[in-house]
Amino acid sequence: TIGDVGARALANGLESAAGMGCSLATLDLSGCKISAVGALDILRAARDMTTLKQISLQDNFLSEDCERDLLVAVTEPAFLTDVKLQGNRLSISVLQRVAKIGEEKRRRQERAGPEQLQHQVYHLLHEEARLKILAAATS
Repeated sequence: TIGDVGARALANGLESAAGMGCSLATLDLSGCKISAVGALDILRAARDMTTLKQISLQDNFLSEDCERDLLVAVTEPAFLTDVKLQGNRLSISVLQRVAKIGEEKRRRQERAGPEQLQHQVYHLLHEEARLKILAAATS
């Protein structure tokens, strides 16, 4: 168990790793005796870890007094689609809202894939046309 002190140290490490381009897809901190302070440190640090998709904070010491801050922290990173909070002293409505936020983020990411490709194709076609004009002008 790492507790809040370990969670803070881990959050510092995540912030450093994000700056160095390191990737992490899943972080499981289930049963680590982390309170709201440590959980919020981890979630704030996760904002810059664009590869992080899932955090498990199950069976820790999170309670209803931190629910509003948790909802804000879970909403911020668009790429973090799965935050597991079961086994804490959180209301069912907050657990449902966190799950709904994750589902909405997953749907947004699924829609963004084809849109990004379309944008890239358009950009490449535009560049190709520009290069043809330059080639014709120089020959």
